[in-house]
Amino acid sequence: MLNLEALPARGAGGTHSVIFDAGDLPSGMYLYSLSTPAGEMSKLMVLQK
Repeated sequence: MLNLEALPARGAGGTHSVIFDAGDLPSGMYLYSLSTPAGEMSKLMVLQK
């Protein structure tokens, strides 16, 4: 399991971004989730090298 806590728990609203370095990960399908006080969502990411 990959755990990224890239943004502060409380911060200014708006658009945020993170740099995701997949250099050490093999090709495959990865499940990731984003959670906020307003809700939570999960998505599937396909990594091809």
